Amino acid sequence: MNKSQYIILIFSIITVGVIFLLPKVVVSDDENLLDTSIIREEDAHSKKIEGDKSAINIENLLASLAVKSTRKDSLLLITDLVDRYQNNNHYDSAAYLAEYFVNNQLDYLILAAETYYDAYTFAVKADRVSFFSEKAQIYLKEALELDDTLFDIKVKLGMTYVNSSNPMQGILMMREVLEVSPDNELALFSLGVLSMQSGQYEKAITRFEKLRRVTVDDSQAVFYLGICYKELNQIDKAKELFQYIIDNSEDEEVKNTVKPYLNDLM
Repeated sequence: MNKSQYIILIFSIITVGVIFLLPKVVVSDDENLLDTSIIREEDAHSKKIEGDKSAINIENLLASLAVKSTRKDSLLLITDLVDRYQNNNHYDSAAYLAEYFVNNQLDYLILAAETYYDAYTFAVKADRVSFFSEKAQIYLKEALELDDTLFDIKVKLGMTYVNSSNPMQGILMMREVLEVSPDNELALFSLGVLSMQSGQYEKAITRFEKLRRVTVDDSQAVFYLGICYKELNQIDKAKELFQYIIDNSEDEEVKNTVKPYLNDLM
């Protein structure tokens, strides 16, 4: 067994035993949201997960393992644990963990940025949305300073501004991405959804039609196209699109999501 395999094996054993030791918080659970008091310091680069002492010990052990492994192995270890927390709907704990290991290397900054963005996306309470949005912005900006060609990162940064006092700043960011990268799927999708939310269904259709042409799996684009046509009272077109998903998707969960929409049009 080589060094990398050994580290991953130890990591797997540790994680199975302690995955629920960190604060068990579902960001969307209004009654169980983690208060910002768990953040120990104000410096964005020195935040740590507090609470159960065992959790901190596990972090220290992971940090030790990470130091002994290669940079690639370290990132794999941390990313795997972050994924486990997110898979159990602990988006805030995932974000705090990613931040604990953040440094000035781009891949670690991206991990922190994206985990905070995910926490922002799933947050419900206004103060939580604001907190995670601000934290995401810190790392999204730092990542872009190192590489301004990270278009998905720029789109996500733009999305954090959409619910701020200056939403046009975010929209302009996403438009800038499409000017440089016209086929960027995240920008097309995000601007399409924003157009839907503002009732601009014709504009949304333009975005989703383009997304459908450039993406490998077009089911999401087709679904939103169907909703747009439904809202425009183009029922036959909407039915055709919903039926397309049911006939072509291999994901039963996706089919079950679409069927009620189709049934409502029958």
